Amino acid sequence: MREAGLSLRQIAPQIGMNVRTVERWLAAGGEPEHRRPYSRSVLMDPFRDYLEKRWEEGQHNGLQLWTEIKRRGFEGSRATVYRWTAARKERPPTAPPNSRWRPPSRRNCA
Repeated sequence: MREAGLSLRQIAPQIGMNVRTVERWLAAGGEPEHRRPYSRSVLMDPFRDYLEKRWEEGQHNGLQLWTEIKRRGFEGSRATVYRWTAARKERPPTAPPNSRWRPPSRRNCA
């Protein structure tokens, strides 16, 4: 479309994307690589079993979980625990805790 002479503002609505997204894709020379999810914190490893147990007991409050593991010696920030709780909320209950991430297919992206 760009080679045909269309502007970014003309291309974006036709493909259902933001003008800035079209601009980034054109600058990159095609569809961008997908970002990998945030890598897990090594600081959380000693507390992962405890957090999973508390999660299953119904405690889903990040601040409360952070307070509990802080008392047990956790040296990380609240944001680390908040990221864990956010990822845990998104994970289906049947998925194993360390399931391998797979990038979306081109078809799913489209």
